[in-house]
Amino acid sequence: MQNDPEPGKLRWQDTPDRQDSLANGAGRPRNYSAAMTPTPMLKTVSATALAQAGIRLQPPTSSAVVSQAAAQQAALRASPAGPASAVREAVLADFSDTNHVPPIHALAWAVSLTIPPGFRAPSAGPPPGDPALKAPSYLVVFIDASTGAFIEVTAVS
Repeated sequence: MQNDPEPGKLRWQDTPDRQDSLANGAGRPRNYSAAMTPTPMLKTVSATALAQAGIRLQPPTSSAVVSQAAAQQAALRASPAGPASAVREAVLADFSDTNHVPPIHALAWAVSLTIPPGFRAPSAGPPPGDPALKAPSYLVVFIDASTGAFIEVTAVS
């Protein structure tokens, strides 16, 4: 090969970790960690619950124009729980909602908010007092990271 090192010297691809992991069929070095390619994940919200709502968060493919602080303020203003909410956490992600018609795909801030006591999400579901109607366990507001505009909010029990 044109760029081969001197005989007996290792190339970066041939480090012992790489050789061992490839020999074991792993396809990537054994010391690979999720920290190397962080997946935007809200600690306060179940990824499974988001997926059931058609929402998926992926690592961002570009930078935000809107700051995290500005997105958090926009999320609080857009919150159906009103000013009683507080920010739990926020993460920048490539956001998609495939249940929305048409589907939404955008670089967004996902802002998890506290739910004040007694809050009930607006619903067209069962009447109040029905056991099927449960208070949500989390509230997430999605803010466009390019414009600061409200995209949507989700509340899941």
